[in-house]
Amino acid sequence: IKENPSERWLIFVDSKIKGKAFADTLGTKALYLDADSKGSEEYRTLLLQESFEQQVLITTSVFDNGINISDPTLKHVAVIADDKTEFLQMVGRKRLRKDERFHLWVQNLSAVSLANRARDCREKLFLENRFDEGDYDVRSQIASEIWRSKDAALLNLFYLKDGKLCKNRLAFWKLHRKLYFYETLNGPEDFRNAVRSWLQLPSEEGGEIGDLETYMSEN
Repeated sequence: IKENPSERWLIFVDSKIKGKAFADTLGTKALYLDADSKGSEEYRTLLLQESFEQQVLITTSVFDNGINISDPTLKHVAVIADDKTEFLQMVGRKRLRKDERFHLWVQNLSAVSLANRARDCREKLFLENRFDEGDYDVRSQIASEIWRSKDAALLNLFYLKDGKLCKNRLAFWKLHRKLYFYETLNGPEDFRNAVRSWLQLPSEEGGEIGDLETYMSEN
């Protein structure tokens, strides 16, 4: 980033805390935005001009829908992702012009990181079991725990309707799918090969991108 100040970066992070911390290390070079930024001047500029003033835009995955960046000086897109649909949506925020290319960076998840992510899924799915099998008092306790945690990921799993706690079935379905994905991996190499398959690349290094350009030009 510092060696090539004329090249812009779009970096997707999966943690607000880490994203803000990284933006702080870059100072005025970086702009940090997330779902809470909607309505801000920076957000409106991004929507209208499909570009940003700073060298680096750091954002969360929940910020991807509806945002397109056509700026030809955006040469790097970095992604932390473990879900094919979210991955392609994030990469697709960069709109390619004819004969345009950019560098795609994907964080390699270590065996420890993959194990931690699987454990996090199981812990959240345990909440689903408590909810499904629990009575009114149990569900009230779950609601209290979630509200006190102020954890956006947990808040996304449930919602209130007519004063009752309801389950976000789509969010839990995604959790089940992610856990299955983790459980089918035998380590970081399997994760890398999975990402290559999302990009329609062969398992080994190298190869052509294939249909990714078509996806990005049509979506």
